Amino acid sequence: MQRFLTKTRGLRVLVIVSLALAALAGVGLLWRAYLHGHPISCASCHLMEASVQGWRQGVHSDVACLRCHEPSLPLEFGNFLRTLAGGPQQPKPLRVEPEECLACHPVNPRWAHIAAVVDAPQEGDTPFSDLSVVAHAHLLRSDCQRCHARTAHGSIELTARAAAPETPIALDGRLDEPTWRSAEPLTVSVMGGNTIGRIAVELHAFHTGEDLVLAARWPDPRDDAEKAMWEMGPDGRWRTLGRTRAGEAGNEDRVLFLWDVSVPNFAREGCLASCHPGVSASKYLESPGLGDLWHWKAARSNPVGYGDDTNLTHVRDGEDGGRHGDKTGAEGGTVRNANKAGDGPAFMPDPKIDRPDPRFLFAQDAVAIPPGISWSPGTRIPGYLLTKPDGSRGDIAAKGRWENGFWTVEFRRRLVTGHPDDAAFDDLNRAYPFALAVADNASGAEHSFSGILRLRFAVSIRP
Repeated sequence: MQRFLTKTRGLRVLVIVSLALAALAGVGLLWRAYLHGHPISCASCHLMEASVQGWRQGVHSDVACLRCHEPSLPLEFGNFLRTLAGGPQQPKPLRVEPEECLACHPVNPRWAHIAAVVDAPQEGDTPFSDLSVVAHAHLLRSDCQRCHARTAHGSIELTARAAAPETPIALDGRLDEPTWRSAEPLTVSVMGGNTIGRIAVELHAFHTGEDLVLAARWPDPRDDAEKAMWEMGPDGRWRTLGRTRAGEAGNEDRVLFLWDVSVPNFAREGCLASCHPGVSASKYLESPGLGDLWHWKAARSNPVGYGDDTNLTHVRDGEDGGRHGDKTGAEGGTVRNANKAGDGPAFMPDPKIDRPDPRFLFAQDAVAIPPGISWSPGTRIPGYLLTKPDGSRGDIAAKGRWENGFWTVEFRRRLVTGHPDDAAFDDLNRAYPFALAVADNASGAEHSFSGILRLRFAVSIRP
């Protein structure tokens, strides 16, 4: 009888332990399923607060944690037991393997084409070595996190602080007003161009409820603003500077913002969705859509205080591809200073007017070149007649200043312009995707570009 009771008691203990383990495993599986479906549950651990906050700001804010972070079951179960026991637990960063990324982000076949183009010798120029590295990294997929470590857990959002409508701001490229000093900047890495390479760009923003005011600051060793400058050669013929090699005299520094209005594949590719290296007029969209392109140019727009407001579509028109100037009224803006034959300038500076900077020729200061005039070798005449456009193309006021090895450019535009070719910032509670590009004395594809960024608006005014 005693042996029977002992055996029965042992079976009872075994059953109880088995049921307890089964229940524990069931709770663990339910807990794991909950994590898959509700990433916000990670925030219940205060050690994860920073990671969760970064996830909320990232482009993967609608993706469950364990969709990318897939730890082994033993590791998860051990973490679960330590949590139940109330022991301290410092979560270890979980590396995201390329295979996890490929499950949602297959290799874009266009990278193979880009790699082939940028690896080929360029006529009169060097290959795009930096962009070649980018292209091959995407093809090999050896280490996605090397470049995209901040994609899911990083502050890729620029916050536009709220300010009073009457806030005084002088667009002068100085950022010396109190509003700028109190703004929280976002530092963005750009890369890809063969003249400027990889650099860090500092972005600032605030809004008045009526206007958006942006600023970009980046390192640049020179103030380049001689775009398509005419120069008289020793043979008595005009030649255009800057047409043989990026980085030579005769080009300009630039910064561009591309706002995603309805750009196909922008959420996956960013500005690459509009890039087609090796193709004539290579900037265009694959299918119908719209991008709002803000283009500040050191030679062609900065002297008259505007950023060129253009748009990007699938319709290709001449050498500009899918890039089109927004609609204008009577004043179309800066134009090329060239004669009908295109082999020399049509206008010269009025000799009666003092010009502080000989690189620039304002339309109101220009006079037609009289016939029969002779020029000394080395004489230079600006390649553009500068004037500010009206209409939608003139929506963006902008002014940059180069000082001590840095460009600082300020932009101001109405949140809602009412023009169909512009991005409308009409909901201050949503985030607006955009991308950034910078060029150093270059044009065409020779620019360094960012990944996908987002602009978010702070609604309340802080003291």
